[in-house]
Amino acid sequence: MTSPEPYWNRIGSDWSLVGPPLRPCAEDTAVMERMIRDWHRASGRHSPQAGVLGVTPEIVAMSWPEQTHITAFDKEPAMIGYLWPKGGMPHATAICCNWLCLPVADAALDVVAGDGPLTQLSFPDEIRKVARELARVVAPGGILVLRLFVPPSERESVDSVFEELWSGRIVNFNAFRWRLLMSLQESSEEGICVGAAWEVWRSRVPSPERLAETLGWPIDAIRVIDRYRAATAVYTFSPLDSARALLEPDFSMTERVVPSYPDGIRYPSVCFQRL
Repeated sequence: MTSPEPYWNRIGSDWSLVGPPLRPCAEDTAVMERMIRDWHRASGRHSPQAGVLGVTPEIVAMSWPEQTHITAFDKEPAMIGYLWPKGGMPHATAICCNWLCLPVADAALDVVAGDGPLTQLSFPDEIRKVARELARVVAPGGILVLRLFVPPSERESVDSVFEELWSGRIVNFNAFRWRLLMSLQESSEEGICVGAAWEVWRSRVPSPERLAETLGWPIDAIRVIDRYRAATAVYTFSPLDSARALLEPDFSMTERVVPSYPDGIRYPSVCFQRL
């Protein structure tokens, strides 16, 4: 879980230019809220303790059960600095820490939520270690509610991604970026370095201004990909069944919801219950 802070500084400072599906939309948060609400009604737990993997504003600020206390865990101080409200939040705290060693007691959390957290972990080693840590801190009967970034069952070719891009069949530049990264990943074990993805992008689209004019997209949103240049951060995209296997036997998947927006199958929301 190491990456140079400058990369996350850039991501944090550009957060306003990042949109769905890289960030959860209203449909995604509505599904996560409903999963947590259903669990809360069934469990009858009062004043639940919730953890959030990362400081994704849409997750932290979504509708939680009454008297929920939220602790958000992020390993990057830059992300906390950019995204956490300057005046703080009632019933919410942000802690800078490594997900491999969460600073909470055993069985201290009732709910853990996150937006694409597994993509920041190496496959399978770090995902397995984080799964064990989550099994330690989530109380029996508690739940994980995660939105995952899942590669297609058949790997898309890089040529196909750029053909779809220029033809206007990709909904926005945020969706293009994740499709490009997924198409370049040789295996989940290797992941994909964002710096390598930028080199491919630059060789295929020497004039981002022409792309912006052709598709009618804001040039500022397109230029966000330049934050990948020379960066060593690695993302990993693992199939749902592979991620599920790493979370079991401590958790059991109880629900999977595929959103209705384009390419939604790549962005399912899942609920796992602690056994």
